[in-house]
Amino acid sequence: MHSRSPHTRPSAIDARHRSPEDSERAHRRIIRRVWLGFGIVALGLVVMVWGADVISFEDERTIYTAECVDGKWVDGACSGRLRAADRIRFHASKARNEVVFWKLGAPQRVERLAPCAVEDGRNWSCSPPGDAPRAIPLALTHGHVLPDPAGRPPPYHVIKKWRWWLLRIGLST
Repeated sequence: MHSRSPHTRPSAIDARHRSPEDSERAHRRIIRRVWLGFGIVALGLVVMVWGADVISFEDERTIYTAECVDGKWVDGACSGRLRAADRIRFHASKARNEVVFWKLGAPQRVERLAPCAVEDGRNWSCSPPGDAPRAIPLALTHGHVLPDPAGRPPPYHVIKKWRWWLLRIGLST
């Protein structure tokens, strides 16, 4: 006689008592859970890569900006509340030594910065424009905006893509 707990099935304790159908069902359940785990991990990685803005079109970079509502920028922090502002896309052309840019979601008005020293879409610098000063970065290094060469604070505040989207849907971060 085999002693067992009254709350267990024989097939759960001893594989010798399992039918082939029970074994097949258990195998399928395990395989489903493994694939579900892989799917969840893959989805998490995709969200992380998207949120970090790691992948973009060749020679393009988008910066996400926020504005400070009912407050002022003090040492890079907003004393009021943040609101999603413009998304500015840059396309750098090494062959033409120029960078064109436009604001996403606004009427398509493409502007141009030249002459520029372009390494790729995430590494470039341009001479200040001869006309009126623009509220636009003049240099990116590793995809990050460099400070204004004249030392002026930018009229915008660059934030991470995921944070911009949270602000856009109304969640404060």
